[in-house]
Amino acid sequence: IFKKALGSVAILAAATLVSTSVTAKPLVSAAWIQYVASHENLVLLDVRSQKAFRAGHIAGSVRTSYPGKWRSLEEGRGTVMPTATEFARLADSLGITPRSHVAIIAETRAPGGAATAAEIYFTLRHFGHRYVSIVDGGIAALKANPALTLETGPSVPTPTTGYYTNRNELLQANLEQVFTAVGYAQMLDARTTEQYLGLRKASYVERAGSIPGSRNLPYKWLLS
Repeated sequence: IFKKALGSVAILAAATLVSTSVTAKPLVSAAWIQYVASHENLVLLDVRSQKAFRAGHIAGSVRTSYPGKWRSLEEGRGTVMPTATEFARLADSLGITPRSHVAIIAETRAPGGAATAAEIYFTLRHFGHRYVSIVDGGIAALKANPALTLETGPSVPTPTTGYYTNRNELLQANLEQVFTAVGYAQMLDARTTEQYLGLRKASYVERAGSIPGSRNLPYKWLLS
C-alpha cells in the first residue's frame, strides 16, 4: 500500500508540473520536489546568501540575490518593481522560460528569508508567470529529505532567451489607486508594529507613520 501511495504521489506531482491548464500551488513540499527534481521544466531557485548557497544546496538549483535585479530603489518611493523588459532579462539569465515551474527555496528559519521568498513569488506572478511555488519549510525541509542530493560550491544557470511577460495589473495598486481607496478599502500594513506606529522608519522612507484607516498585520505573525 505504501509503495502504491508513493507512486500515486509521483504521478500526481509530475502531472501538476507539466500541466498547462492550471496555476501551480503556492506551496509545495520537499516530497513533491523529490519526485519532480529531474524534470526539465523545473527551476529550483535558491534565494539564500551566497555563503549559505556555497556551503550546501540542492543539486541543480540556481541562486539569485534579493533585492538584486528583482527590485530597484527610488528616492521617496523605496523599492519598486522592475520594468517588464528588465524582468524578462532577469528571467532569461536564470534559465526561466514561461513553461518553467519555479520552486523558490529560502532560509525559512529566519523571518526575512520567508519574506524574500514571498516577494519573489509575487514578482513572478505579477509578470504573468503561472507556475511558481514556494518550498514549504525551505532549505531545512529539503536537507532533511535523504532522497535529495546536496552539492557545494557555485552553480551556474543555463541562460535562455525570449521570455515574454503578461503583466497582471490586478496584483498591484499604484499610488493613485491607493489615494482613491483611502477611507473606502481596508488596507493592511505588513510592516513591524514599530514602523506602523511611527516609532521607527526605514532609511529610504521620508516620513514615519502609516496610512489613515490601515490596520497592522506584521508579516512575522504569519510565520511559524
